[in-house]
Amino acid sequence: MALHERFREIPGVNFNKNKHEIVTAVAGFLIPKVTLVEDSQENLLKMQELRGREKSVPVELFPRHISNIDAPAIYKMLVDQGYNDIADDLVFILGNRLKLNLFRRLTDAYPHITVWPPTIPAITEEEIQVQGEMNSLAERATKEVLERGGAIVIFAQGGREKGERFKPFEIGTGGYLSMRREMAVFPIALDETDKVLVPAPTGVVDRIPHRHSVLMHVGEPIDTAGLRARFNVGKVATVFEQRLGYIHEKLLEGQGKIAWSQTLREQVDDTELLY
Repeated sequence: MALHERFREIPGVNFNKNKHEIVTAVAGFLIPKVTLVEDSQENLLKMQELRGREKSVPVELFPRHISNIDAPAIYKMLVDQGYNDIADDLVFILGNRLKLNLFRRLTDAYPHITVWPPTIPAITEEEIQVQGEMNSLAERATKEVLERGGAIVIFAQGGREKGERFKPFEIGTGGYLSMRREMAVFPIALDETDKVLVPAPTGVVDRIPHRHSVLMHVGEPIDTAGLRARFNVGKVATVFEQRLGYIHEKLLEGQGKIAWSQTLREQVDDTELLY
């Protein structure tokens, strides 16, 4: 039985099978192809090998976040590459404020754990209480998902990026790197998912869908034990910032590989125009 079929047993994990199937089909139409660049194939194989048959080494995916269709794009990439077992084990960490977005269903159609959004401070006593309860439940759910061999996906930038402006990871998400003693983190760079959901010309909705293929780079695994050994001096926030900064650097390296791939593609297109 796929892990996501057992999610309803874990308090704090949300999943709707019908919504999942519908959104996966829609995303498959809107994204004809996910092109992997450079050494992504080798790193996906490493992800599979680390998990093994017994899913002995839990994995966390730290993708760039530029569109609400990023989650379906990651899921589609794994399925298209033949890693259905990993795709079916994905659990996304999502901020609760996305419930107000029209395209929320493109993200929360997949198994997800809701947290208080790190970019919005809790001010009132009621908000502080809700924040504490929500994040406490999310922490327990995340640990249990990892114990069962799940793959946690964290949009650690706390919101969508725009264009070439790369947001740093939110410091609070550094706690997810300590959920298990042994864990592998995979930074995932991606581009052009914002061309699948483009700004709408009217004020009725903020985005409208278009068919468009996207690019992605899966980075090399980062051992969390190595991160803890390398960055362990100072206050908690400082240590988290250093660990997340290292992951962010690797994500940006992957983004650079995507940019190089795009340049090569443009050169090929220009050459074809000469004939």
